[in-house]
This record gives sequence, C-alpha cells and structure tokens, in this order.
Amino acid sequence: MATELFHSAPEPEKQLAHYSLLDALLARRSRRFGKGMRLNGGPLAYESTHEPEPLRLAEEAALAFAACGLTG
Repeated sequence: MATELFHSAPEPEKQLAHYSLLDALLARRSRRFGKGMRLNGGPLAYESTHEPEPLRLAEEAALAFAACGLTG
C-alpha cells in the first residue's frame, strides 16, 4: 500500500500519508490562504499574521501529485 512507502519518511510526510480525503474536503477552506499573504477589500479581506514561508520540496511534490497524479 502507498502508506507503506512513508514508513521511514519524516513526520510531515507521514502525516500527509494518513490525512484522509474526507478531512481534506471538509476542511478545505481553512487551507486556502498561504502564510504571509494578504487579501485586500471585500467581505473576505484578510491578512496573515505569519511571515511568508516557501513550500518545502515535499509540499511542492504533494501539490504536483495532486494536480497530475500517476498518469501525468
């Protein structure tokens, strides 16, 4: 199984392997705003209280896999 590949992976990758699709769909709105970003005006105006932080290589890989999957 795919989660077996993450057995010796660092902790963030282990967490990703065990994060269910249902949890991701139910909580999707809380994950749309990056650290350090600002949305000006309107009812959704918001400014992050965090400093900008680039994605780690594993996070970029997870996003690329989510977009392309196994078939490209």
